[in-house]
Formats: sequence, structure tokens, C-alpha cells
Amino acid sequence: MTGKDKIPVIGIAGGSCSGKSSIAAAFASMLKGRGVGAAPKEGSEGRGVDGGGAEKRGGAAILSLDSYYVDLAHLPLEERSRRNFDAPEAIDIELAARHLRALASGGAVLAPVYRFGDHTRAPESEWIRLAAGGIGALGGTCAGGAGGSDGTGVAGAGTGRGGTGNGAVIVEGLFALYFPSLRSMFDLSIFVDAGHDTCLARRLKRDVAERGRTRDDVVEQYGKTVRPMYERHVAPTRAFADMTVDGEAGVGPAAASILKRLVDLGLC
Repeated sequence: MTGKDKIPVIGIAGGSCSGKSSIAAAFASMLKGRGVGAAPKEGSEGRGVDGGGAEKRGGAAILSLDSYYVDLAHLPLEERSRRNFDAPEAIDIELAARHLRALASGGAVLAPVYRFGDHTRAPESEWIRLAAGGIGALGGTCAGGAGGSDGTGVAGAGTGRGGTGNGAVIVEGLFALYFPSLRSMFDLSIFVDAGHDTCLARRLKRDVAERGRTRDDVVEQYGKTVRPMYERHVAPTRAFADMTVDGEAGVGPAAASILKRLVDLGLC
């Protein structure tokens, strides 16, 4: 099958607050400008929402691995807070890989909505799909989920490979390049590089404002788990990247370089 006949799948990895989500959202916007993507949804996870395309291509769906943390609802809150969320086992990789396969085939998924405040999944799930006629990943929720005991499900969207809506699927997260089950589906793998001082400053701003953490808690967690786990599990995955982008140079240049590589590969 030719590059124009398939749905390109792009993986974006890097450290915490290196710029992965922002670069993914900017890249999705650039795809929209070319008629192959939908505008990104406002929010830290960067999922796509409704958007039109001039050509008969589908939208850019962003699958954030932040949504796929293991649900810890069965544990007392104090015990949940002691868990290491910067290790690969914190991710429900089986569910994430299953959803990625569905999206890459033109299907739809009910992605979990993760609540960082209490480390549990919300009762509702969120539809992500590539739809025909230039419509991108659709926002919106479904209370209680569908299709499985975990509150998520997979449904066909009528836009399989080679149909009217090809689009692109973007996977972003700490461990996007860690798991072989994800890497095997990527047409282009990207590592976002940013220094620890920058990442910590961004994480302080985000976690205090959006996740109800104190400054001391954020700094302590960064030193105890975030930085050591990055060095152990995330930094080595740079070896799997087809290209590295600078997470401190602005999202525009990084997204533009990704788009250029995708065009060079004949996938856009």
C-alpha cells in the first residue's frame, strides 16, 4: 500500500513537560492547514476536536498516554499517592495499544478520562475517531463508557485504510517509544529534547495550577521519581527515534520539522 493509502501513525516521546503535547497539537494544526487534520482541542492533553479539511482526508487524532494510567480506584487514596507514576508499569499498555490499532485502521475508540487529583478514571469516556469527509477526532464524552468492563470500547467509523478519510494518528507520552507494541505501529518516531530546568519549571506551573499540587510536592516528586525514571526509562528510547526536536525552541519549528519529514516520507 502506498503512503497516500494509509493512515500515518506518529509517535512523540520525551520527558515530562518537554513539550510533547504542545508540539503534537501544533503539528495537528499544521495538518489542518494542509487539509489533512483537525484543530487541536484546548486542554493539557491536546486531543483533537471537530475540524474540516479542504481535501478528502481525515482528521488528526491525538492519543495521549496520560489518559491510560492504570486506574487505582481499588486502593486507598494515601496508597495511590505513593505509587510511582513515572515508571512504564503505570501505563495500561494493553488498552492503549488496542486503541491505537483501532484508530490506525480508521476505527473509533472510547478513551478513558484520567483524573490526576485522585489517580482514578472518570466514569465517562471520550470518543476519539477519524471520520470521513475531512472531520477530525471528535471530542465529547460517554457516561459509563461502552464495549467493556473498563468503561471503554472500540467502534468502527466507516473510514478504513484507503477510504475517503485517511488523516493521521499522533501518539504522545513519556513512554510512546518505550513499548514495542506501540513502536511497531509508528511510521515516524520523534523524541522531544528539553533540559531538566525547563521541564521542572513547566511542571511546577502546570501541576500547581491544574492538578492541585503544592510547589514542595512537585519539586520533591521531580527529584525522587520524575528525573530518575526519565534517565532510566525515557532517555534511552531516544535510540528508537527517527528524529529529535528541540522542546525549548518553540512548538512551531518543532512541528514544522515533523511535517517536513512526513512529507519527505510521502505520508502527507
